[in-house]
Amino acid sequence: MEAKVDACNVGIMGTSLSGLDAAMAVAIQHGSFIEDDKQHVVFHRDNASEKLNITLMSRTGILPEADFYCPIPYEPLHIVTDQALNAEIQKGEEAFGSGI
Repeated sequence: MEAKVDACNVGIMGTSLSGLDAAMAVAIQHGSFIEDDKQHVVFHRDNASEKLNITLMSRTGILPEADFYCPIPYEPLHIVTDQALNAEIQKGEEAFGSGI
């Protein structure tokens, strides 16, 4: 589905991924996202779209939980290490019991 949205005040009901998808679909009609230094992305609005203002709204007033912090590059595992995983594999299927 494709719909042209004029540069105006746009309200989007939803603050989760579908709301973000809708906001992105409107935004790309009115400008471009530019990667300026391989780490930052900046939105440049078209001159004719100065009146565009997008607001995500929540029916309940609650915003979704922010994504958890995930360091990049990934930090080494401390519990499910290769050594611990291989030790469990060596125990074989019998180690899981017959309760299934």
